[in-house]
Amino acid sequence: MSSQRNTTSRQLRLVDSTDVARLLSPELCAQLVRDALEAAARDHAELAPRVVAAWPNSDGVVAALQAALPDRRGFRAKIVCVMPNNAKHGLSSHVGVVVLHEPVHGQPIAIVDGTSITRLRTAAISAVAVETLARHGA
Repeated sequence: MSSQRNTTSRQLRLVDSTDVARLLSPELCAQLVRDALEAAARDHAELAPRVVAAWPNSDGVVAALQAALPDRRGFRAKIVCVMPNNAKHGLSSHVGVVVLHEPVHGQPIAIVDGTSITRLRTAAISAVAVETLARHGA
């Protein structure tokens, strides 16, 4: 075994819902969504098809979504469980994480609460759609 240190390893950050709320404002999220949609429309983004698997004897599914934007720093993968019965227990129906990887060696650099990201992104994409489709001056 080599005694050489792995110089590509980084500290993995855990970003919970409190951190997401502090770091990602609705306005910033809307701008990031707008940028991502524009990149996708221009074929400047790599958006892999969703991979979805159903759990036996359950109405829940798990899905993996991956994306890479060349003008951003790194790759993203979202793993989300969609559990419709969670509402009966006061829980979100969409529960997951977003894993961020740096672009040079693919090292994971952060695991982010996906539930709070999904809430912000859903609102942001709605706001961007209304802004984009609204008649000017309306």
